[in-house]
Order: sequence, then structure tokens, then C-alpha cells
Amino acid sequence: MTAIHESFLIPFFEEMNLRYPGKWCVLHAYDTLPSYSESDVDMAFTGKEAGSLEAFIREVGSRTGWQLYQKLWYDIPDCQYYVVRDMERGNYLALDFLVDQSGYGKYGFPSGFLTKECRFTSGNIPIPNPSTAFCYKLVKRIVKDRDLEEDRSFLISTFKKADIFQIQKILSHQFGRKGSDLIMASFNGGKNDLDSRERRILNRKKRLRTMVRGKMLVSYFLDLRRIFYRMMHPRGMVINLPILPAHDLVSFHTALEEKLGILFRKVELEHESSSLQRFKALAGSSLLICVDTDFTPARAIKYHWKSGTWQGLGQLDFSEINDIPLLAERYYQAILETLHMRISSDHII
Repeated sequence: MTAIHESFLIPFFEEMNLRYPGKWCVLHAYDTLPSYSESDVDMAFTGKEAGSLEAFIREVGSRTGWQLYQKLWYDIPDCQYYVVRDMERGNYLALDFLVDQSGYGKYGFPSGFLTKECRFTSGNIPIPNPSTAFCYKLVKRIVKDRDLEEDRSFLISTFKKADIFQIQKILSHQFGRKGSDLIMASFNGGKNDLDSRERRILNRKKRLRTMVRGKMLVSYFLDLRRIFYRMMHPRGMVINLPILPAHDLVSFHTALEEKLGILFRKVELEHESSSLQRFKALAGSSLLICVDTDFTPARAIKYHWKSGTWQGLGQLDFSEINDIPLLAERYYQAILETLHMRISSDHII
């Protein structure tokens, strides 16, 4: 196994245990940690110190040669997604913190519940007990309306280790008694799956439970606050390209997307983009590639939806425009510079 993340994760986990004992855990996909994370390191965090996490990430990064490039407030009340980059090797790592003291977020789990009665891996990483781990992963798949196939082996193994009565209690809180019975019948009966119709039924039951508990209005208010913040602190970008042959545009899109890795949730190519598409990309965490008939290198990258917020490429000659790999590298380096500038100042226009 390639240990591409351990230079950051070993000191990060050690320091988390010292600074925040009993207040955090890794929710799933921990078998390869701390050497390597297959996706993002998905964590729950409880306590009043959530505001210190970004400074802590920067601190660990400064000691280990990793730099923070991206962050996204992705769910309520204060769930944050960070991307750091190994400055020597160019590898990326995503850190996802679920910070939800009251269970107002989309999955409905208070972070204090997720970090309660944790167990520890051989690497001294706190992980949820089997009952909590099973329910969290299952609820996440149901809410996202995704097939269970990808996580079926994990769900089956944790279900076998879990306390059945605790699982029923958690699932009844999430979906009501009938919803809990539907899930338990599947896993007790050996089906170990939920089809699309069953997932829709369970999602309706979950929304109804949220309304009955009086959390819906509060959730809407918190989400509006989150959306407003993302509008004022854009995490996406729009880049302009000169007119190129269609196959060159596709090649550029592919090359740039591969270089950017997990810095953006999506990298999209639009030959004719609307103002709404550009605004949504900026307010979200997407990178939108546009073709500009009036292209100039000085207005290559837009990093905020307000006027005047452009990053240039410097001098760009004809040979570079026709060399797609070189052009993608020029944009990539300019995007990195822009991300670093923006996150360093948390730019507000």
C-alpha cells in the first residue's frame, strides 16, 4: 500500500487525540489509515472547539509540508470539508468534519452521539461502535438514495457485531417503527439490501419524523445562513478559454480535471454558459470551463461573482494556446495560486 498520506495523518491523528480526547472519531473507511485514505477522511467532532479546527489543520500542515487549499461549508450547522496538498509530491487529502451538536444536518445524527462509546483501531484512531457505525453508514446511503452494493460488506460485518436492540432504537428514531422494521427484516432475512422503492419510502418517513420533532423550520433557517455564507465566500471558480477545436476543449477538460483531483466537487465544460451557471459554480465548489470569444489572458480565472475579481495567466503566446498539456498546466498553476490567495485571506469583496 502506498503511504501517500501518512506524513500528514500520523501527526494529525496523534494531535487530535491529545487536544480533543473523546470529542472526535473517524466514521468509516478507516482500514487503510493513517497510511492512505481512499476518499475523504470522514470524521465527527463535538465540543466547543470546532472553530479551532482550521487553524489546527494549518498548523499540522506547516510542520509536515502540507498546505490548505480549499474548504467548503457543506451541511448544517457547521460541517466543513477541507482539502490539503502535499507541496513536495502534489498529493491531495480531504478532511471532512461533521459538526452537528443537535442533529439538524441531513443525516440527523448529533456529533456527540457518533463520538460516544468509540473503539480504537490498532493505530489508536477512535471509530464508532458497531451499532453506531452500521446505522450511520446505512442512513447516509438511504439519504443519498444510493444502492448499498458499494458498502454492503461493511454493513453486513458491522451488523453482525452490533447490538440489535441498539440498532432498532437508532433506526426507530430515524425512520419510525415501521421504517426500522423494514430495514431489520432485510438484514435479519439475509437480503442485506434496500431497493429504490424502499429507499424512497424510508426517506419520506425520515422527513416526516423531522417535521414531527419540530426540526424542519430550524433546519431551513440554518441552511439559508449556510447558503448566504457560501455566496459571500465562493469556493468555486470559472475559467475562460479562447476558442479551440472541440477535441482540444475535451482534451483540456480531461487534463485539467485530472490535475485538480479533489480540489473541486465537479469540473464542467460549457461552450455557452449562462450567468446563472457561472454564479452557481462560484457559490458552490465547482470549476466551470467556459469558451470566451473575447478571451484575454488577464481575465482567465474568475474567483468571485462580483465584478473585477479576475486572476490572469501572465503572458500567453500562440504556441502555448495550441499545446493543450502545457495550457492545462498553466491554468492549473494559476488556479492553485488563486485558491491559496483566496483561502489565506478568506477573501470578501
